[in-house]
Amino acid sequence: MTKQSRLRVQKTRKNRKLIFFLGLLCVFFYQCEQHYHLSSQFGEMLSQAKKKFAENALDRGTIYDRNLKQLAVTMERVAVYVRTREIDSIADTASSLASILSIDGDKLKGQLESGVLRLWVAKDISLEQELKIKDLDLPGIHLQKEEKRYYPNGKDAAHLIGYVEDGIGLSGVEYYYDRLLATRKNQQQVAQKPLSNTQDLVLTIDLKIQKILEDLVAAIGENQEVLKAAAYVIESGTGELIGGAQYPGFDPNSFTKYTQRAIENIFFTPVFLPDTFRLFLRESAVLYEMADNSRGQLPWSLIEEAGSLGGQLRLWEWLKLGDKARTDFFATKTSSGKIVKKSQRLGESDISFGLIPESTTPMSLLAGYSVLLNGVSDRSPFVVKKILDIESGEEVLLEGMTADEGYVDSFPHKPLPEVRKLFESMAVKEDSSSLYLHDSVLLTTDSAGELQQYLVNELTFVTIPADSHELNLLLVVQRNPETVEEQETKSRRVEEIIDEKVERISVLQQISSTVADVLEPEQLRIGNFQGQSPEESFEEPGETSAKIISIPGAMPDLVGLSLRKGLRLLEGSPIVISIEGTGRIVHQSPPPGTPLKDNMECKLVLESQEDLSIDKLSEGTSKK
Repeated sequence: MTKQSRLRVQKTRKNRKLIFFLGLLCVFFYQCEQHYHLSSQFGEMLSQAKKKFAENALDRGTIYDRNLKQLAVTMERVAVYVRTREIDSIADTASSLASILSIDGDKLKGQLESGVLRLWVAKDISLEQELKIKDLDLPGIHLQKEEKRYYPNGKDAAHLIGYVEDGIGLSGVEYYYDRLLATRKNQQQVAQKPLSNTQDLVLTIDLKIQKILEDLVAAIGENQEVLKAAAYVIESGTGELIGGAQYPGFDPNSFTKYTQRAIENIFFTPVFLPDTFRLFLRESAVLYEMADNSRGQLPWSLIEEAGSLGGQLRLWEWLKLGDKARTDFFATKTSSGKIVKKSQRLGESDISFGLIPESTTPMSLLAGYSVLLNGVSDRSPFVVKKILDIESGEEVLLEGMTADEGYVDSFPHKPLPEVRKLFESMAVKEDSSSLYLHDSVLLTTDSAGELQQYLVNELTFVTIPADSHELNLLLVVQRNPETVEEQETKSRRVEEIIDEKVERISVLQQISSTVADVLEPEQLRIGNFQGQSPEESFEEPGETSAKIISIPGAMPDLVGLSLRKGLRLLEGSPIVISIEGTGRIVHQSPPPGTPLKDNMECKLVLESQEDLSIDKLSEGTSKK
């Protein structure tokens, strides 16, 4: 037998003592948990701390388009779990839940008899199922609730609206929403004026025009084999963004399924400008320089080139074409995942463009062209128009609330008629009264770890007559050069495809301006989030459904529901409602079943509850 050293023996003994001590400690904590429920007490303390924090928080409300149609809503997501030690009868519990949730009762019974302490039975249950389970009032059955952001229109305007994860806006308007709520909270504290928990947003987007743009980029993308296509429309003179679509798009309800390249907004990625677009900027600079010097009109391009360089640089700075576009619907510059080392245009132009730069972002180009043709706007392109406080009826216009300056402070001129005539001479017309400026540029790109690639960027700028303010549309298309010649012979020109849409856009724009003052917010159907498509979750007016709850004749049971859902259940009742606290309803007066009479007082007491994420809890598993 090999003799061990004294040092090694002492080390082994120490390890055994440590393991023995840790085992005793585990047994001690297990016994404490069984007798004193320490984890429950700790959870209660955590809940109380979160309650104090939530009392000062503002909820993320509904986002509407300018006609008050819903673009983003917050719904309840409800899951069912069972604490096996609290139930009286496993057989009765399994049978009752199986009949309501339409699951295998024998399988559920076996899971409950397996010795688990807590079993997650189902998630994303309907409101009808939730109410039936509450009516059972069986011991051991619990409901876990959390809020889920839902976008009823799917991919429509996804790059503008953005998306939310764990209650935090990650892109688009949802990202700006977090900053806006914080600003409103600070204003509340300074003014010592209470705000309701929910602050809804009204955007400048018109959902009907948005759908036209979605159809436009889809038609171009699917029929002409393009890599990407995007179309945005702004209202000249105001800076309001009426709509914006991109192909291929993404569904913000399931944004994790998409790559970053699919989610990025190409309107904020710099593109090389075709010669026609640079030429219009150069000649516009000449005209503005002539206006500054009060000289007589000269034929375009006859002014000495050296004298126009300063004018070109000033125009570029005035229009902010060299700056990163800052808006309320774009958070930060995103990456497609490819590191572009070098990108350049192929072929040299015979035209001298002086100091007119080669590239800018499509959003900056759209805004700059709109300023040249129609004059300045008070704000840079924006999409969030106002805050709508449903409970108090207060409306807060967001003019001046953003830190971004508009062109009014930087562009010193009124629109020159000569610039409009210049544009009309360079543009073409189709069957409608719109004007089209179209050109393309061939690029070569060297990417890290990849072979040299070729790309064609096509830009089409369109003027659309509409009411008092002209609409301006910019279409950006990216193609493989191999498909360009083939598509020119097979497919229609993009100007023809756009021309079929512009008259409809013009009509909708004029209709919207006449009915804006008589619109009412669209009411959300009562229901829980169930991971369904918009068509399954939101029904068309006139349809009947078992989930629609009529005006109650007696006080419903509201305990455990969110305030929003509770108010919807009471909608239309002839009662006076008072609310105390924040969070979920924990007490109500009068009690359930009380007949509701005119002017009866109803009091709802709210408290915040423990914040658990259903997605982070394992289905069908529990701690033993």
